[in-house]
Amino acid sequence: MKISSIMNPSIDFVSKKTSVLEVARLIFGHGINGLPVCENKKVIGFITERDILSHFYPTVKEYIDDPFRAGDFEEMEEKITEILSLNASEIMSKNPITILADTPLLHAQSLMFMNKVSRLPVVNVHGIILGIVTKGDIFRALVGRKVPIDQEEEIYNWLAKHYDVMFDWKKRLGAEIPYIKELFRNYGAKSILDVASSNGEHVLALAKEGFLTIGIEPSNSMHEIAMMKRSKLSKAIKDLSIFINGSYSSMLSGMDKEIDAAIFMGNSLSHIYNTDKNILADVVRVLNKKRSMIVLQIINYNKIFNINKGLREFLPYTNDREDKYAITGFYEKKQGDKIDLTRTIFQSHGGRWMLNGVKTIEVEYITKDKITTLLEKHGYNDLSYFGASYNEPLLDHEFDLEKDDLLIVVAKR
Repeated sequence: MKISSIMNPSIDFVSKKTSVLEVARLIFGHGINGLPVCENKKVIGFITERDILSHFYPTVKEYIDDPFRAGDFEEMEEKITEILSLNASEIMSKNPITILADTPLLHAQSLMFMNKVSRLPVVNVHGIILGIVTKGDIFRALVGRKVPIDQEEEIYNWLAKHYDVMFDWKKRLGAEIPYIKELFRNYGAKSILDVASSNGEHVLALAKEGFLTIGIEPSNSMHEIAMMKRSKLSKAIKDLSIFINGSYSSMLSGMDKEIDAAIFMGNSLSHIYNTDKNILADVVRVLNKKRSMIVLQIINYNKIFNINKGLREFLPYTNDREDKYAITGFYEKKQGDKIDLTRTIFQSHGGRWMLNGVKTIEVEYITKDKITTLLEKHGYNDLSYFGASYNEPLLDHEFDLEKDDLLIVVAKR
């Protein structure tokens, strides 16, 4: 594989006269560690974070002339204004290493390794810049494509510490629980199974309403958070809230009682069904054989793709330590009934936003027609369809394919 197939042709570069202040702004703003310096697009140098920081320290001559003053680190910091006012040509590394577009990937990687650099300008035979390539680009090209997409448990372990602040749980539960409570009480349901119970909010909320509620969750981190919340509640609530951790098949096969109803909240069925086509059958086996109910909350993918252009959410928040984060969710169609959901977490460092992490998980494209077919296959023929936006009442109006963010299905047998 050649560098031309993976290089980034969108190039950031500076001129000899660009101030170091502007270079630093580009380095911070673009999350990179260095930039090529060009004259008429010909690469003549390279400037990195290390080049800038090296100017804080004294030269060998300065140290010999005055070793005591040269060792004053606080005084070194005071040089920042002077350093930032310099031009790129005064700081840059001259005679930078460059590569041609037809260079093999591993040759480029070996050059980076031997010269202890992480980015190389890609040039033509005349030295004119064509693009840039990084160690990360090569790693993704050689290794990334062989690494499987993140599994459900992995992505929820990763999200666990952010999950409680991603949503306004007071507002969300206030819009959902009264409707679910009324639905179950009118139906005579007393025991509830929460499939993919995540951080335990729905389990505990239903337990507080007097329902025996069992939450099953494969993520160890989510399960630990739910158990910690449960430990702080009264014995009466503890007796009505049960959390189980493990694979769905093992958790459900170990249940020896018939449960009155099951809930799949937060689009959980799309996540689980992608890798476990037996999930509905396994859940149905633990429900009351004569009379039971399933409530499903499913993303309206029609609106996601046709109106929101794939964007699910943008959630900025500040935690108790005043750390600022922003979480995004983005869906991308694949072949057949598969969708990639990519979540990113950004964190603010001194007013500048940096990427904290990225995870992609494959989920199932579940539509109204598809869920109807699946439920009817398992004997649930009494189906009702409701629509809602996020944090709105669940069962307030009929589902609108063009307007609603969520499809809520109530299935009875």
